[in-house]
Amino acid sequence: MKRFRVLLTVIICVLGLGLCAAVPVCAAAKKTYRNRLVKVKIKGSHPTDYNYYYYNKKGKKLKNAWKKVKVGGKKKKLYFGKSGKAYKAAKTAAFKYNVAVKKVKGVQYGFGTDGGLLTGIYVSAGFDDGKFYYFNKSGKLNKAVTEKLQKAAAQGSDAETLRTLLKKYAGKPKSTFTTNACTLYEDVMPESVTVERYSRFEAQYYTMPDGSEIVYVAAGLLS
Repeated sequence: MKRFRVLLTVIICVLGLGLCAAVPVCAAAKKTYRNRLVKVKIKGSHPTDYNYYYYNKKGKKLKNAWKKVKVGGKKKKLYFGKSGKAYKAAKTAAFKYNVAVKKVKGVQYGFGTDGGLLTGIYVSAGFDDGKFYYFNKSGKLNKAVTEKLQKAAAQGSDAETLRTLLKKYAGKPKSTFTTNACTLYEDVMPESVTVERYSRFEAQYYTMPDGSEIVYVAAGLLS
């Protein structure tokens, strides 16, 4: 009986030590980040779509503030909102780029899928529903130019109007090609479709049987 009691005491002590040792291990599992950008996978979204947070030297999330950080090896300017999450556009499987317009202290800015501040012309993800946006050098949305581009890019609009605006704000297209049209426009089969491709988007124009040229669609580049 004495031996049994001694053995029981040893077992209890070993188990007790095991339980005591488990506490700091569990506590250590919680990471503390300092002076670091942290990306968190967004559940149910594109496999490489993340939310971004920045932790300061005290290990606290940066909130309601701008910060220049490296994302994907490139230095970009991000804005971290009241929850600490960076403003960003959703990433899609089909399109290489996307646009999110967010207000910061009453001013509208453009943000990309990695949270980076956007400048210049962008088209939101989508083929028939993609929209033009123009952001100035500081990333602010230029409403006047944006409205002109969106109006000129409406399907059926005169092709020359959109071309003139794109030449002014995006320069010359990087490539151009013409091919057979494969869809009707208002029950008429166009003679051909011309695709003018820029660095972040493309514009497509129909040449109609009467020789006129109209806008078919403006779309972001495919992934």
